[in-house]
Amino acid sequence: MVTGRMVEESDKDPIELDGGSVNTVDRFPYLGSLIAESGRMDVDVDRRVAQASRAFGALRKAIFLDKNLSLTTKRMLYNACVLSVLFYGAECWVPLRKHTRKLNTFHHRCIRTILGISNRQQWSERITMSDVRKRWGDEETAGEKVKKRRLEWLGHVARMPDHRIPKTALFGWLPQARPRCGPRKRWRDVIRRDLKDIEVEESEWYREARRSRAGWRGMYRQGMESHREAEIVQAAAVSKDVVCEVCSRCFRRESDKKRHKCLREREKPVSEQRGAAQCLQCQRWFKSRGGLTVHTCRPGD
Repeated sequence: MVTGRMVEESDKDPIELDGGSVNTVDRFPYLGSLIAESGRMDVDVDRRVAQASRAFGALRKAIFLDKNLSLTTKRMLYNACVLSVLFYGAECWVPLRKHTRKLNTFHHRCIRTILGISNRQQWSERITMSDVRKRWGDEETAGEKVKKRRLEWLGHVARMPDHRIPKTALFGWLPQARPRCGPRKRWRDVIRRDLKDIEVEESEWYREARRSRAGWRGMYRQGMESHREAEIVQAAAVSKDVVCEVCSRCFRRESDKKRHKCLREREKPVSEQRGAAQCLQCQRWFKSRGGLTVHTCRPGD
């Protein structure tokens, strides 16, 4: 594998050896993770979600949809058999917002399936994902679980001897300046953001993590709880001044109101609903342009 900004096509030529040739690849699995030549983790996250989805599907009918099992038992099996597959190696990830959204989407879809809450029921009863997680018995999102694993691994690296490679890589630096045009995010940058969220100074975390494992665990867990409560208070303080004139539903932004279809609007025929789109070939109506986009037209039907 060849990676970097200055890679040329000649650098990807096969390497000839006595026993044959070694070809260039754009990705390969290593210790359970999928490494791509771009250095990004898109393919690894997609692979993890696919593997966790297969694990969830294998236990869906026998375990998660079994009404004779308690919710506590299902939650323990879900954490052991599904989340362990999803978050394998997540301590070393450098996730972007799109990766966190993808993990949260999969996690929420799984717990909704176990609780028996459909998308239509969630919309009609206005059940937020925070309420779904409360019913589930675990209010942490997938992004928060990854953050907790990352901070736990940070304390483990801090307690390593100085000659260990992970500790050398964390505290090491290169004399060259970072490249221009938006340098890629590093693991250290993610850690700095995590420490800022839990309100721990960079000069304090190392001393606390070196002192004791239990003390560091209590510090970052308490900081995550305080950060979650602050986000809840901040979200509740946001004013909802945009109101639908038909159903009196409140929104935070005018754009949300424009996309909103109240019950009276949905009772109309599809062709008369706001935002409806029609296929010009088969004359079929769709509730939104998104439905028309994924529509495969079959004129013969």
